[in-house]
Amino acid sequence: MHHPSRRSLKTRNALLTAGVDLLATRSIEAISIDELVQAAKVGKGTFFNHFEDKRKFSELIARQIRVEMESHVAMINADIDDPAERLVRGVCLFIALALDDPKRATILLRGHEWATEKDNPLNAGLYADLRRGVESGRFCRSALDGGIALVTGIGSMAVVQILDQGLDRNAAAARAQSLLYMTLLGLNVSEIDAAAISQKTVEALLVAQEEAVQ
Repeated sequence: MHHPSRRSLKTRNALLTAGVDLLATRSIEAISIDELVQAAKVGKGTFFNHFEDKRKFSELIARQIRVEMESHVAMINADIDDPAERLVRGVCLFIALALDDPKRATILLRGHEWATEKDNPLNAGLYADLRRGVESGRFCRSALDGGIALVTGIGSMAVVQILDQGLDRNAAAARAQSLLYMTLLGLNVSEIDAAAISQKTVEALLVAQEEAVQ
């Protein structure tokens, strides 16, 4: 089995790091190979030694970020059983990413085919929570068909507002709580539960994180 050399891995990582910086400012179509290799400070011919084309390069970066996010969501939800709470905690992490790492959040916002596909492995966790919510009676049955689009759409809207309006953490927390509440209502969670869960989630994952830093 072939193992990449340390130099090869260093070049690959340099290209990926440069890709994150550039993709945070514009789409891959607007970025040339020359720009990528210059930003990475590697040889001009090295890009195609590691990546097939620009589109797959940008998709790889987005997928890596999403995989990291999914891993983090699984970790914070390890002891959470309620599908409603699990679902909004995942969305809240995405919102927190806009505050803590706006470059990566911006990249995730760009259109990739996995965003609303329920059969895509990257959406397996979200779809599992939706299915569990439907089976338990927590969510309406239509959540199985439109739930992923609803949840990712509202989460993306929250991130766009935070990035475009430059919201600070307090303002972002207030906006997130409102949108998480609306998400749960859209899945047919009761108003009382939706209000309590959205407030609890924001306090735990946005407000408490800011207090921990201070």
